[in-house]
Amino acid sequence: MSYARFEDHDGYYSRIETSNVEMCILGNFLTSDVRCRTDDFFWESWFYDAENESCGGNITQLYKEGEYIELEDDYPIEEFAHIAVKMRRDQFIKLLNDWKEIVCKNRPQELILRYENDEYTLEVVKA
Repeated sequence: MSYARFEDHDGYYSRIETSNVEMCILGNFLTSDVRCRTDDFFWESWFYDAENESCGGNITQLYKEGEYIELEDDYPIEEFAHIAVKMRRDQFIKLLNDWKEIVCKNRPQELILRYENDEYTLEVVKA
């Protein structure tokens, strides 16, 4: 099982612990790029836009690759530059929806993202 733990710091989430580089990349994407902006949910729009195969945020680059979405770190440490997160499209949109529903609407103090048996799940640790 891989995981990333997050804490709320005055309305902004930060990644406080990860089990590996891939979860670090994904955690940074969620906390630095997705966040909880109420005015728009850019990543969902990009996902459904058939014209744009790639896009970037503050800290990650995303690519549509067939049935997969690939996330790469914009500022990788050299020894980890070859590592990226590759997930099925349905996993990506489920994770965005879960982030919006569980994190943005409820604002838990602490949560954990787990990757196990080829599934990503968000779990509130401390409401």
